[in-house]
Amino acid sequence: MYLKLKKPQITHWWVAQSSLKMAFVNILSGEPLSEDLLVVGYLDIEKEELATSTNRVVKITKNGVITAKGTFYPFEEAHELYLSFLIEINKENTLVATNWDYAQKSCTNKIIADIIRDGSVEKGVTFDFTPSSRYNVMFSGYSMDLSANIVLTTFAKRNVCIKIAIPETVKSDIYRSSFGAKEETTEKVRLVKEIFTNSFK
Repeated sequence: MYLKLKKPQITHWWVAQSSLKMAFVNILSGEPLSEDLLVVGYLDIEKEELATSTNRVVKITKNGVITAKGTFYPFEEAHELYLSFLIEINKENTLVATNWDYAQKSCTNKIIADIIRDGSVEKGVTFDFTPSSRYNVMFSGYSMDLSANIVLTTFAKRNVCIKIAIPETVKSDIYRSSFGAKEETTEKVRLVKEIFTNSFK
């Protein structure tokens, strides 16, 4: 089946809403896909040239995503952090924090963010945050205030406007977190496929 689909030009990709291109979407939730989902990623990673698919995402498969015009994006070519996001967000007792920043610039253990909980958004929530140390960018951790694991939408930061241009700090975070050992990528892809199988029974 996949041999008949178009090969993508975009690599190191993730799925996002067209209006929130820097925020990852949990495509393995088992919920119906919204009409505004696009693939975002690199046309040329050496030039750090980001782009989006011209067609919306219409199908999630065990091996990747398919757009309306039949382009297939395999999980093996997804952004490392996106694979990690899909794994972490589908664990129990995990919340997404988007539109986030440090509550005070001098204090890195308190964050203010919009929290996505049970499909609804609580805006401007301030909470403690102890990051995990596995990633070279802010990504996941735990909050005692919220009694939950937290996954940050790493590139979707508060007070950062990307409508004109993506700030260099965000570009740097995207680039630095794009690489992982091949063995790690293979294991992440395996776990993502396992989550898909459990979500779409």
